[in-house]
Amino acid sequence: MLYGYANMNWMLAQATFALSRLIEKNGYIAMPIPPSPPNDSENLVAMLSNRHAAVAAGLGELGWNSLLITRKTAGRLRLVSLITDAALEPDPILAGEPICNPEQCGYVCAKACPVNAISTTKSVEFSIAGRLQRHGVVNKWLCRSRQIAGAKGPWRPLIGEPPPLPKEITPEDWRARQKYTDPWDAMESNPIGRGDRCGQCIMVCPVALR
Repeated sequence: MLYGYANMNWMLAQATFALSRLIEKNGYIAMPIPPSPPNDSENLVAMLSNRHAAVAAGLGELGWNSLLITRKTAGRLRLVSLITDAALEPDPILAGEPICNPEQCGYVCAKACPVNAISTTKSVEFSIAGRLQRHGVVNKWLCRSRQIAGAKGPWRPLIGEPPPLPKEITPEDWRARQKYTDPWDAMESNPIGRGDRCGQCIMVCPVALR
């Protein structure tokens, strides 16, 4: 994922930093929010949710896998945010029919998940800027464990076989599973985003295939 993940993150961070400098030179406060990783790596909570901010900015909506999807690219995109006190004209929230229709596609994103981290029966509903958002309940510990310490590939050799993922994973399980990741690979992948990633729920989304 060097070109599809790490390089994109670097370019997004550089562009946001440059824009922040421009805003500050015009007398306003600007704070760029990095594209990744999460600010709190143990609880998997970011300083600011880029995907929720993107929905509020009118870029798209949350798909069943809880990630941002747009009419053009589905979830195949990277996000970065910038907070400022500059008076900017906001774009309208996304209008029209929902982009994601899990009942119609048969919950393909959930069924594609190798660790069943996305529920097909339980959902979360809330409103952003007056528009209803609905996505499946996602076990983020299972998802993250698959992504970081369970996805095999040329970038990520494993030290032995990691223990099988439990259906309900705790922060302790998460820390234990990380021990099976090659330490050299972990050292390189954390700062720049290099390594093997899962992304099955993104790849199978039919919105991108229309």
